[in-house]
Amino acid sequence: MTRSEDESTAMSSTPAGRQTDDARSREHHDDQAPRAAGVPRLLVDGTIHSTAEPYAEAMLVQDGLISWIGAPESAEHVIRGDHERQELDRGLVAPAFVGRVDSDLRALNASAVATLLDEAAAHGQGALRLVLDVTTASLEGDPGTRTRLVEVLKAAYWHPVVAFPVVRLTGLAADVPTSDGGAGQEGLPGPAQKIQRLIALVEHCDDAAGAPVGIELSLGEISGGVLPAGSAVSPETHEHIVDHLVEVSAPLAEASRQMLLDVAGHAPDAVAAVVVDTRRRLQERRTTPRPDRPTVLVDFDSARRADWEALVGTAHHVLMRAPGHLGLALSAGIPTSVAPGADVDPWAMVATHVHRSEAAVSVRAAFNAQTRAAHRSLPAPDGLGPGTAGLAAQLAPGAVATYTVWEVESLAVQTPDARTAAWSTDARARTPLLPFLGTAAEPAALPRLRATVVSGVEVHGTADARHSGAQDS
Repeated sequence: MTRSEDESTAMSSTPAGRQTDDARSREHHDDQAPRAAGVPRLLVDGTIHSTAEPYAEAMLVQDGLISWIGAPESAEHVIRGDHERQELDRGLVAPAFVGRVDSDLRALNASAVATLLDEAAAHGQGALRLVLDVTTASLEGDPGTRTRLVEVLKAAYWHPVVAFPVVRLTGLAADVPTSDGGAGQEGLPGPAQKIQRLIALVEHCDDAAGAPVGIELSLGEISGGVLPAGSAVSPETHEHIVDHLVEVSAPLAEASRQMLLDVAGHAPDAVAAVVVDTRRRLQERRTTPRPDRPTVLVDFDSARRADWEALVGTAHHVLMRAPGHLGLALSAGIPTSVAPGADVDPWAMVATHVHRSEAAVSVRAAFNAQTRAAHRSLPAPDGLGPGTAGLAAQLAPGAVATYTVWEVESLAVQTPDARTAAWSTDARARTPLLPFLGTAAEPAALPRLRATVVSGVEVHGTADARHSGAQDS
């Protein structure tokens, strides 16, 4: 049984925002932000992209939360005392995007990481994965590397854009594993022992990060090369890769630390076969990852529906960094998110998935892949698990006030070109509107960012975003 693209993005919500961290970040930055979170702010005369109130044109933000959404004429009944009124001038208010930034740790310091996060806010991103390349040799043998890692993580933690740090470990030798994770060839430590040592080193950085730091590994390093099509992988090679992957996955799961696996360039059917058998082995050992910290396959993609369906039941998420077969992924029911590179406009990536000649999706599904689905793939804070009312990627009363304001030419409910190339503004559909992105042959102008707001604090804004003044109701 398959799910439609929009239904698959409406799966049970997993909270991704670190609300206690957000509160500390707001306290730290209140004296620096162009617009602070303390004074209630009423946004009016715009379109609020909210599934809770699809026709809303006004929104009230108070104490870093969304306290009300509705019609402007009803605002006077819910707001009391002094407040700030922000005229949207028919702009669109939408959930902020979730991005991903990759950088070599050696190229960063506190100032450089702050610049990266500022640039993310300028793209409309309110949260992101901060992926730091670190060699296992330097992490184990160079105290300066660990000092720099702590410095960078602290700077990211105190920035208002919420960063979910990941250490991408390179140089994890693909030693021959044993069934119990013991020593490999020539006295080298087995994969389980080596990853446990690395986890212990990364664990010392968790306090600086404000949350458990994720670990990203390369399947190419684990497998010793690029996996060809599944039929070309011998049973012995397949078992060797599964053995090694189990031995590095189990300690991460036991430590409640999210694992990301870069599978770019590998044959998708071979990847799926390895993932399925690894999951089965972890289940037998009762060491599967926590549901709220799922394993993420980075850059998995396939034009074959069978490869996507093979992942059903593995509890893995997929993260695409480039345009891919998003429609196939969602129709197969695989939780899939999209995070374009730092130099790519998020709306351009939405348009690319809408205008694809195959596996195209609606604007709503492509947008959700960079917002709601992206939040669900992020590791949940301790104490909050699947099913908790997480509203990090929705504009609704009680949700954290993390959103963007966009200047748009027109709004619609747009379906992909490959289906009907139809679009509608019929209010009876009760579907919140998003920018109309044109067609592949005649693309429309992309939305222009006016402001990015995180937990009620404006972290990026233009002069056009500040049509506001104090009001006393």
